Amino acid sequence: MRKLVWEITSRYRQIVPEEYGAERIPGWDWFDFLLACVLYDPPDTQLLQFAAHADPPHDPAPIRFLPDEPKRLLSAERMLWMSTIDEIERHYLKPSSPIGMSLLSDVWEKSPNICKEHDAALEQIPYRYYIEVNEDTTQADILNAFHVVAATLKKWRREAAKGGPPPRDPLVALQCAILHDCHNGRDPQDRRRWKWTYEKLAEEFGLPSARSAKAHVQKGREYLQDKP
Repeated sequence: MRKLVWEITSRYRQIVPEEYGAERIPGWDWFDFLLACVLYDPPDTQLLQFAAHADPPHDPAPIRFLPDEPKRLLSAERMLWMSTIDEIERHYLKPSSPIGMSLLSDVWEKSPNICKEHDAALEQIPYRYYIEVNEDTTQADILNAFHVVAATLKKWRREAAKGGPPPRDPLVALQCAILHDCHNGRDPQDRRRWKWTYEKLAEEFGLPSARSAKAHVQKGREYLQDKP
């Protein structure tokens, strides 16, 4: 056990990036987390929950990732439904024709450009981070959230300076790939749909669109291929 403790301590600086070090994020116990990673196999469908096991005992201030221009988000949704209704009227509408989710799914399948245009519009909406404060939020919570946001933005700026896109969260990417490729199946509430579609992954992990979820799945597959 002493050898294991020494190995984790000596490798701490090699594993944890400087901007995420314990001195930059008060309350985070990296040693306990790394020890848990060594001693236990993380559940492959709950990687984010496993990663959060060393969080402070109280709930930290939640960080909300919201659209900077909500009107553009509403406009994108309106465009989706207006285009869909136009297609329904052009191809399906008859006096005896029923209108329901099965009809909408059929329209989107036969006219994929509708959803592509919708995803493209969502991708153009700028996002920024907000820290939500309520009556239970402490000053330490706000400071914790601030350090997380500041470290993320710093990393994004470095990537932008290189001319690349904002980096994806590796753990979210890995979880998306595992759920999509290894734990997928028919949705029990709608047998025509799969349980972990790109749209469902985007909703589950707060990603801006199905296209973003697909990119996370592809990145997660790369991580899985690189594992020893």
